[in-house]
Amino acid sequence: MTTMVDTWRRSDARTLHCVRASWALAAALSGCAADDGDAAEVWRSFGFASADVVEGRFETLVARMDDGTSRMVHRVRTGDERVALAFDEPPAIAPGSHVRAWGQRGVEGEVAGVDDDRVAVEDFEVLAPPPTPLIGAEPFAPRKLALLVLDFGSPDLGIDEAQSRMWDDARSSAAYYAEISYGKESLTGDVLGPYTIGYPGGCDADAIAAYAQQAMAADGMNPNDYEQLMYAFPGIGCGWGGLAMLGAPQQPERDSWYNGQFDCVVRNQEVAHNYGIMHTHFYYGCSGGPFGSGCAYEEYGSPYEPMGYGCGHMAAHQKEYMGWLEGCNSVAASADGTFNLVPLESPCDGIQALRLPTFDGREYYLEYRQPIGFDADDGLAGVLVHVSSTVDYWGPDGYLIDLGEGGFLGVGESYSDPQGTVTFTVRAQDDSHAEIEVVFPGGGSGEPSCLGGGQPESQAGSYGTLACLGGPFQPDGVPPQVEIAAPIDGAGFEPGDPLTVRVDASDDIGVLQVALYVDDQLQGSLSSPPWEWHFETLLPGDYTLVAVASDGVNEAESAAVSIAVAEGAGDGNDDGGAAESAGDDGGSGADAGASASAGLDDDPDALPPGFGLDADDGGCACTNARAPSDERRAWPPALATLLLLARRRGRVSGRG
Repeated sequence: MTTMVDTWRRSDARTLHCVRASWALAAALSGCAADDGDAAEVWRSFGFASADVVEGRFETLVARMDDGTSRMVHRVRTGDERVALAFDEPPAIAPGSHVRAWGQRGVEGEVAGVDDDRVAVEDFEVLAPPPTPLIGAEPFAPRKLALLVLDFGSPDLGIDEAQSRMWDDARSSAAYYAEISYGKESLTGDVLGPYTIGYPGGCDADAIAAYAQQAMAADGMNPNDYEQLMYAFPGIGCGWGGLAMLGAPQQPERDSWYNGQFDCVVRNQEVAHNYGIMHTHFYYGCSGGPFGSGCAYEEYGSPYEPMGYGCGHMAAHQKEYMGWLEGCNSVAASADGTFNLVPLESPCDGIQALRLPTFDGREYYLEYRQPIGFDADDGLAGVLVHVSSTVDYWGPDGYLIDLGEGGFLGVGESYSDPQGTVTFTVRAQDDSHAEIEVVFPGGGSGEPSCLGGGQPESQAGSYGTLACLGGPFQPDGVPPQVEIAAPIDGAGFEPGDPLTVRVDASDDIGVLQVALYVDDQLQGSLSSPPWEWHFETLLPGDYTLVAVASDGVNEAESAAVSIAVAEGAGDGNDDGGAAESAGDDGGSGADAGASASAGLDDDPDALPPGFGLDADDGGCACTNARAPSDERRAWPPALATLLLLARRRGRVSGRG
């Protein structure tokens, strides 16, 4: 006789659905909300051995192991606890999803301090997709990072060196991402520390992050002001040199760890993992040629870019995933034709990724490399071919195939798919382009198509224009334009008059933020227009107003005006009421004023006389035109003074 329990024990999709449904029904009939304990009890009541149920935010991390391999860790964050999961076959789940997993604890971990005591997953359910990102939701908005330099009593990475590697050097991470994205990506931010933190007692990456954020907060910095946090600390073993949470281009994850390693490969790779970019592998040992059946692969296989073990431009399939290659920069072909491939390193209108079908349902990505920019040191000159999978919730896995010396397919050389799906030949190449002939069985069918639709232009009898910049993208060296539109220089006011400071700011790439100083004291900063601040109940005195605007690469410019408030009958004791706001609701005068003074002492006396937050302290109410959540950290008053006196442009980065 088949019992209900036997039915529920059947290992098909209905089994687990029925268990979950029974759990929910029992909870509803009892008038109680089911929790994880209820779920575990229901699970046991139907004869299943597993009793652990975890629910929370789904996370995926990638560890760069010291032995040249890689480990992927899946976890659920529930409150302050992170529970590692062991899957027979990991599901394709977007990081940040809200999930529930059933299983049995006790599986040994593979990455020290990250996935100890894993749960062997027997069932898995996605309850909700990731939330809409609060920071960086617009494509190619500047990404704000904080590099936290940590030590356990003996420093390893110096602040100046960290600043140079991240932002100041010609081969910094900021310069790297700007070039390989053709100017679409702007990494901004600060180097913080050095912070001496407690030894984590092993390789507990989460403890290191928690200690670092505590030190950051004690230093007056808010971790939530940054989209990504990088933790660099002296090597403590662990078996891994780099670790990062996997995200997506417009849903990046925040954390990455650097265990005694901070060279161009590790730091650029871990930041890339936060955007979902995966490793570039290398196929070898295939039967019947460089790509076919029975292939083995090297995890970090490309010698040319940081998703392998080099420091040059990332591969075409990675650039396409990030949105750096658009439209006819990436072309798919399904019929015979000749195509112009222009250099991957330069901003171009032509084809930089030629996609052709493989026998196993993936795609060949053909790209043309030249010794330009970050690729100059590797002597790159020729056509590289990667085999790439489709995109899931993070970037595709790419495999470089060995078609000749250095992996390049030379002029006059051909490659045929192992099952005859397609053949391509390099007919010619020079500094400007490579000419690729593509042949399909029976000629194929259809026209070449660009990403998002449309067909590529033709030039010199081949598909693809040769229009390119002629060199790598050059980082922005032009600061924003900024002007204080109101009040005008030399304006006079009577005591008790209100004041609105209105700033006009623009930049060829984009204004990151505008900060306002009054007599060298920061009044607040805004990350989007209108750039306006409102003051009430001015007191007698002369004041200098300075607006400092920065762009996506930390170039800055300032503008200043002077105003005078005449001696008069005003006593400055008007409470002013709620401060007016020209944009989103800025809250009450007291709350909004406090947020506008972010970065200053809580003591109102720290503000210049006449611009305090409390009328009883000899000042006025002040607020900016944005809610507190829109504020970004601005530069210290000394920098505003320097810009005011020198009236020159300059790079502003780090903590000032």
